[in-house]
Amino acid sequence: MTDLFDTYYDSFGHEIHIGDPVMGETSNYFIYGHIINFEFDKNNNVKYVIKPDIGYKSNKPITLKSKYKINWKRVYLVTLKKKEV
Repeated sequence: MTDLFDTYYDSFGHEIHIGDPVMGETSNYFIYGHIINFEFDKNNNVKYVIKPDIGYKSNKPITLKSKYKINWKRVYLVTLKKKEV
């Protein structure tokens, strides 16, 4: 059971599922999108595959890739709320 816990939980202990909105931290910017897959690297660490669909935050303009593979330690669950008018 420990392996399942470590595989599907991010650094703050939130459960991450495919399709969840997340923020991923890359070398110089943050990517906002959703999880499309889980993969393992050569050290058997989990990497989340994130498809950017909300945008990014950076000081410089960038060209977004179609997907990013980011280590589980740098991916955070995002809570989206509708603003009441």
